[in-house]
Amino acid sequence: MTSLYLVAEIYPHPDKHDQAHAALKKLVEATQKENGCEMYELVQEQDSGSWFMIEKWSSKADWELHMTTDHVKEIQETSGEFLIKPADLRLFEPIS
Repeated sequence: MTSLYLVAEIYPHPDKHDQAHAALKKLVEATQKENGCEMYELVQEQDSGSWFMIEKWSSKADWELHMTTDHVKEIQETSGEFLIKPADLRLFEPIS
């Protein structure tokens, strides 16, 4: 089984950082309890308005299951309230 790495660039609305942080913190806490989640951290780039979710999953199947969870569905439904635009996802796998 091949691990999956993912970086999601997140674009919080400048006037809604508190709302974005609260919602994403809830997502992080729920996701870190999932099977197959090896790393799930929200970080901020210095001198940038972008935030990043840095993820490592035991497999692509684990990540795909994560994408069907209630907490992901909730963030997808509500993120338009506090994000400028949808997150950009970049998926990576180890080089053998």
